[in-house]
Amino acid sequence: SEEQRIKFTKLVSSMVEDSRNKVRNSRDLIRKKIKAAEDLKELTEDERYRLEKEIDEVTSKKNNELQTIKIKKEKEIMEV
Repeated sequence: SEEQRIKFTKLVSSMVEDSRNKVRNSRDLIRKKIKAAEDLKELTEDERYRLEKEIDEVTSKKNNELQTIKIKKEKEIMEV
């Protein structure tokens, strides 16, 4: 029924948001480790910036993938 499909789309949205939060938390944890390594002189400032840029790119890519999955799944649910 229409109500069930709406519930499932909300569930999909919730699951995607949880996944985005996990990605964000992982990114933040990695950034803290990078900063700590720089503070201990294990990384240069340039290396830190390069790694942070790389992490931001991966995070953005994963968020885009999650958004694509969400749209595809919602469309699939609503078409039935």
